[in-house]
Amino acid sequence: MFPDLPMPPAKPDDLAARPDPSLAWVAPLLLCLGVALRVALAFPTYKYQADADEILRGLCAFRIMRWEHPVFYVAERLGSVAGYLTALLFWIFGVSRASLAAGPVVTGALTLGVWYLFLQEALGRRLALFALPFAVFPAPAFLHFTTQPNTYPEIVFLCAAALWLAARLARGDRSPWTVCAFGLSVGLAWWASLLSLGCTFPALIWVAWRRRDLLRPHAAARFTAGFVLGALPWLAYNVRHPLSSLRGTALIRPSSGLAAMLDNARFLAADNLRELIASVKNYELGANPVTHALQKPVLAMVLLAVFASLVVFPLRRLGRGRQELEREAARPEVNALPLLALIAVLAPLLVIASVAGADRSVTVVRYLLPLYLIIPALLAPPLAALAARSRAAAAAGTAAILVFNLAAAPLPGTAKRQLLADRAVHDQQLLALLETQRVGAVAGSFWRVYPINFLSRERIRAIPMQQEDDYYRVAERLPASPLRWALVAANEQELSAWAAHAKLQGSSRCVAADYCVFLPDPNPPGASPAQFNLRLRAAYFQPPVPSP
Repeated sequence: MFPDLPMPPAKPDDLAARPDPSLAWVAPLLLCLGVALRVALAFPTYKYQADADEILRGLCAFRIMRWEHPVFYVAERLGSVAGYLTALLFWIFGVSRASLAAGPVVTGALTLGVWYLFLQEALGRRLALFALPFAVFPAPAFLHFTTQPNTYPEIVFLCAAALWLAARLARGDRSPWTVCAFGLSVGLAWWASLLSLGCTFPALIWVAWRRRDLLRPHAAARFTAGFVLGALPWLAYNVRHPLSSLRGTALIRPSSGLAAMLDNARFLAADNLRELIASVKNYELGANPVTHALQKPVLAMVLLAVFASLVVFPLRRLGRGRQELEREAARPEVNALPLLALIAVLAPLLVIASVAGADRSVTVVRYLLPLYLIIPALLAPPLAALAARSRAAAAAGTAAILVFNLAAAPLPGTAKRQLLADRAVHDQQLLALLETQRVGAVAGSFWRVYPINFLSRERIRAIPMQQEDDYYRVAERLPASPLRWALVAANEQELSAWAAHAKLQGSSRCVAADYCVFLPDPNPPGASPAQFNLRLRAAYFQPPVPSP
């Protein structure tokens, strides 16, 4: 289907690949708008809907600022690349929610840059302009996960960088520095998350096929040196703890059997791909009537365009003569098609064949984020073909997709954004109460109390009662000396039941609508902090007493 084409020149002199010179301003404008969107989604800062997860990035940065050298962000699954960037921002600007939010903005801006460079290399400058709006204003789920202070902005950036460098090499770049940089990006992506394999492995196959000279010892050594440098923290850790991080990674552990894989494939086709392309789930971007009205048309347009790029257009080329195929060999989008097809197959297969595919949570779409990097490239050729026949139809289709993508974004002034901003104020009110009472340790659910570790700069030890959620082992770092305690819950009824199970006396008060706080009496209690924590944990999981 894809013949072994002769090596095209690095910059093909094909008029079809050249954009109209009068449109030279479009790409810079779109890129600036993309950065502005990401700034608006981050500032003024607010509380994230999954705040306890998002502040883990800040706690990782705290470890780095104590001159520790964490290899992983949480457990042994995600590399701590994001933590080092955040630590740098904390050192420069101080510790705050604003500095935490700046990390994804910086990474997002870099991602837009290398993503556009990849689109230019893979499609040519003209088609890259058709693709760029869908990268600048991406699908809701992709926009959500890549603007939160977790690890996904960095994972996606490294995948985009690897694709750009692979495209440069495939189009004839012979610089040894490009080979080394390609290896470095693949190595860093490996360290950040094995999720990156959905992009980097197809890129490796494609480059090896297009540039067999890179398999020679000198070029292979340069790539290997870059890869080892990028993946060095991961490699060193897994030498010291033999391959331990692979045992806990869902994407590596195989699915339980053929039936499970088929069920994973059904769920991915019926749910995950829809969520990746046209999500209406209430992440931090709430759904609204516009997104519900446009979801099916947008989903249909995107899937038809992807089908046209991967199936219809290649089949049309099969009937053409040799001379015509040779003329098409200079068109970058033709040569990049094997890469796009490989990613379209292997990225979902990585999820289907592993236990990650059995995840049915609302955030499972995160496993497909690298796949979205090729969606703009697959939209561009059909859109350009449509524009050649009807510019109005192409503009209407583009506008519908972009309106859908942006309709539910929590921009400043929206009700969703104001609600999250109010909750950030409630957090500060809770922190002020705890500091006034000289509380040194807080107990409660992970989602309710763990952010206090970040907000208090770890002056207050916030311990989740779910032991497996204590990612930074706060309970293990309780001092031997007595501490004043507070119990935190969603409402006074829940708090009273917990205190009764723990046989505690004391007083309670509520902070806004988000928190109720119980202060034991005496405080500090007679038991050591570690013993008192065990007592609270045992009482927390006791079933509620039925009402008479």
